[in-house]
Amino acid sequence: MSIIVVCLAVAGCRQSDTPQQIDAEIRTESEEFTKPRVGKVRIDTTYRGDERILMVMSYSNVTTRTFCLHGTPMYVESDEDGDGFFESLMISGETMSDLEQFRRLPDGSVEPVSREKYLELKQKVDQATERMNQAFKDVEKEMQ
Repeated sequence: MSIIVVCLAVAGCRQSDTPQQIDAEIRTESEEFTKPRVGKVRIDTTYRGDERILMVMSYSNVTTRTFCLHGTPMYVESDEDGDGFFESLMISGETMSDLEQFRRLPDGSVEPVSREKYLELKQKVDQATERMNQAFKDVEKEMQ
């Protein structure tokens, strides 16, 4: 079965969808900066038209690739030891805390992370979300 047939079956291709004119031009923008305790950080962001589709972030010996759909991060994989093999991957949903994390084994197979690692990740995401929400509230107060 071809990949196109699988995609159509999964996406539920509807006959009422009409083709739209889209900008399929691809461009990449790069940014470099230095962060305390991390050092030099490089982010390469690739766009198809105006929509972000890929972000590659490198610092120290870590590389993270974030794949986006309609500009929204959906899948993240990281090489945390700099060997070129992306050991972990994460799939996210509609909210920051709607996620699942897996680790890729040397043979290429994938398994969910342990309960402990998952709970640690969820706690970090929840804390980051809380800090971000508070920052937004602070900005709203300043604007009033």
